[in-house]
Amino acid sequence: MKSRLLIVSALCTVYAAANAETLDFTYNFKGTTPFAYGKDRTETIDVAIHLGSPAMTGKKVKGLSVPVFGEIADLTGFQGFLSTELKTKNQNKAKVNDPDICAVDGTYADGILTVSFSEPYTITEKGVFVGYSLTITGGEEGPSGKPVAVVAGSVADSFWFHSTSSVQKWSDYAARYDMISDITVSLEGDFPGNAADIRIPSKIYAGIGSETMADVEIMNQGLEEVRSIAYSYDANGMSGAGEYVFDTPIPNKLGYPAEISLPIGVYSETGIGELNISIDKVNGKTNEIEGATFTAQFEVMPFVPKNRPLVEEYTGLRCGWCPRGYVTLAEMNEKYGRDFVALSYHSASFEEVTDMVYLKASDFPYQPSGYPASQVNRTSSPSVGDIPKTWEAQRLSIPCGEIDVDLDWADESKTTLKAVSKTRFIHDVNDSPYLVTFALVGDGLSNPQWAQYNAYSFDDTDVAGLTGKWWDLFVHTDRDVYGLVFDDVVLSFPDVKGITGSLPSDIKQEEVYENTFTVDVDKIHNLSGKNVVNDFGLARVVAVIVDSKTGAVINSASSGYPGQSGVGEVSDSHQTPESCEYYDLTGRRILNPKKGIFLKLEKMTDGTSRTSKIML
Repeated sequence: MKSRLLIVSALCTVYAAANAETLDFTYNFKGTTPFAYGKDRTETIDVAIHLGSPAMTGKKVKGLSVPVFGEIADLTGFQGFLSTELKTKNQNKAKVNDPDICAVDGTYADGILTVSFSEPYTITEKGVFVGYSLTITGGEEGPSGKPVAVVAGSVADSFWFHSTSSVQKWSDYAARYDMISDITVSLEGDFPGNAADIRIPSKIYAGIGSETMADVEIMNQGLEEVRSIAYSYDANGMSGAGEYVFDTPIPNKLGYPAEISLPIGVYSETGIGELNISIDKVNGKTNEIEGATFTAQFEVMPFVPKNRPLVEEYTGLRCGWCPRGYVTLAEMNEKYGRDFVALSYHSASFEEVTDMVYLKASDFPYQPSGYPASQVNRTSSPSVGDIPKTWEAQRLSIPCGEIDVDLDWADESKTTLKAVSKTRFIHDVNDSPYLVTFALVGDGLSNPQWAQYNAYSFDDTDVAGLTGKWWDLFVHTDRDVYGLVFDDVVLSFPDVKGITGSLPSDIKQEEVYENTFTVDVDKIHNLSGKNVVNDFGLARVVAVIVDSKTGAVINSASSGYPGQSGVGEVSDSHQTPESCEYYDLTGRRILNPKKGIFLKLEKMTDGTSRTSKIML
């Protein structure tokens, strides 16, 4: 497919002073350079965003502009449209876009599609969809099938997609693929200065006797940055108010979101009801938009279980697409710390050098039809690239129980690891199906001879949007990537379906149940009978609650390294490093590490140590 260098400087969002007459709005809040997306087909495509915030009501849509990838010879039918809803109609045996407000021709020049609406449309409280259409006709070299300009990110209503061949029903691609359309809309009207709106993404749960925090999203709806808000709330007969000061102000860009947690009181009785939160002031001034109130479901329970969905990844060194799993787990570990729990199973079918293969495929809890593969809580099997979205969605639910686990050496000679888990449930459970089980995992595994086969090195592999320091290890590098450090590798998992008798058949609400798991490290060998773990001080134990009837995972937790209370404590500890050493992947100490991947060993002021993997 041919492409041309986009001229995107003209699309920089402009925010003028208060009461401005015109404003350019885009969901690409950070001004990120877009990449090409499409289905590589000859078809008509339609892309839309939805404008529906309170600050938009009464404003007029004058036009839009958007980058388009491709050659003019391969594209035709440039239009912009407005619609109160997204729908289609049948035309020439195809389902075509059917906007109910207007559709007008656009102008395509220098890689930019520009549309002007002769009669600006006034946005109602229902909001409006603003979008564009074009047809991929195909030139001498075939269709230029990826004309859509998108950026990576997750913003509601920022990318709706339809086409006459590949996607015949309007679909919310912002929610499905975490992509944002790079459409810029020209608006006309008087815009407020100090204004903000609030959204509560999910049901709020409270535990008796502890401060309840509501995870909310604050959107700047004015032309001033948001430095602070004053809010009020009521829930289950209790009301209160508070103020929140942002460490980093929300930029003065209409719709720019920030995720925060607001304290909403301490509750003493269980019950189900509603939570109402209102944003009353912005920057110490009365909020200039009306309706900045959100209502969510609210439940008070004995305690709120910490939900850590379990990710199980199936991989191998000779699997060319498995780098996607490597990157996904590395990014999730970096982002969520101890709250992200993963088990990585290396398969002999995809690993000629079987150093990291500790379980037979027949002993895996899941039998993938292909690699890479994954499961989340053993209830869904997303592609490894969709692990973050699946995990984050499941994390919003409240499990019936929670588990924590600590790990330490059982002897001074450090030959036996001992893990102790504590499990409790929010309700009584009679004839309980729940069991506890444990897996031993290794971090920091490496060997100069290990090579990860890498399909992302090939010139014909589509790597659009694959950016970041972890993807840089694979995108257009070598076919075989050496020097990688592997974490979350399953070293032992004797009871993948649960340990019989680990929990009683009749469970009592809030009662704590302890289980112990011991490991003789001298007996940890891979399928070749070797031990490739150089340092069991970098081993962890993952504790899991499973439903023995359905096979589903209810909750999970990871220990820290021996002597640490949890993986998150490695980075969250209030102790300070006393000394620091660096080692390369062969175990040699490096005095002045420069470019590459290293193991960083810090000795803390309290006598403990912590190890982390870093990339320079």
